[in-house]
Amino acid sequence: MTAVGQPPASLSTVVVLTWIAAALDLIAGVVLVFSANSEAMQAAAGESASTVTIVGWTYVVIGLVVALVAVKLRDGSSFARALVTALMLLRVASGLWLLFVAGTHGMTEALVTLVISGTVLFLLWTGPTSDYFARN
Repeated sequence: MTAVGQPPASLSTVVVLTWIAAALDLIAGVVLVFSANSEAMQAAAGESASTVTIVGWTYVVIGLVVALVAVKLRDGSSFARALVTALMLLRVASGLWLLFVAGTHGMTEALVTLVISGTVLFLLWTGPTSDYFARN
């Protein structure tokens, strides 16, 4: 049991996982942007260099937004909670896409994305974390 106004431990876990998700998005985005002109990358992705670049920049933007709102989660910001929820749902969608479309090339990334995003969503909307946001 946490004191009134004190964030629960599960929220700390959510914040850490959100930072990890942001870092992974940033790393993936930078790798995609800088390797988009590689024939190996285009072959692995099955897409043109411009598409790989757009996807890379999208990951960078999402990673930056997730990092910025991760700080506000601990303060009990309902806006940050809603935004992280939307972004984690996007990560779940991209993880499922990778799982079913990219095949073995993206299996590890897809599973890591799904586990982190699913855990964040679960912890963010259940138990003590949900109660904390209801009080704030």
